[in-house]
Amino acid sequence: MDKNTTYRVTWRETEGDALTFHDFADEAEAKEFYMRLLLTGAIAAMEAR
Repeated sequence: MDKNTTYRVTWRETEGDALTFHDFADEAEAKEFYMRLLLTGAIAAMEAR
């Protein structure tokens, strides 16, 4: 990719919240952050049961 490429990860803390986003210049960093969000959400869902 060229040096101007940006990877954006968006999420909501809870239903009804505004979207939050974080921009990354590196695709691998964006994917790692996204995976951490998924794991955090999965853990929170299990704890809520």
